[in-house]
Amino acid sequence: TSKGERLMNSVLVQTFDVDNVRYIKDMKVPVCSAHEIRIKVRVCALDGLDKKVLRGEFSSFVALPLTPGYQVSGVVDQTGSSVRNFTKGDAVVAIIPLDTRYGGGGSVVLI
Repeated sequence: TSKGERLMNSVLVQTFDVDNVRYIKDMKVPVCSAHEIRIKVRVCALDGLDKKVLRGEFSSFVALPLTPGYQVSGVVDQTGSSVRNFTKGDAVVAIIPLDTRYGGGGSVVLI
């Protein structure tokens, strides 16, 4: 990483195998595009949907590597330039789209 670059912890899955050992990886903190918000994740649900994803049941449209966690709650910590309905500090609950590679198993998530 370059000097001064912000990093976050993220669960990273590299194979479709529900019993495979996953690991925590330092990743660059993502920056919002114009229509996105970034959520600082406080709680992330790992449930039956995540288990199906990890088994590869949706491998035709879920790409690896991925970070599981499709239901999150947290606080908005950045908004894109076109976002008008959310502001930094808003408490939010979100369902992350299934085709998103980086879900709520990271410190922050874009939606």
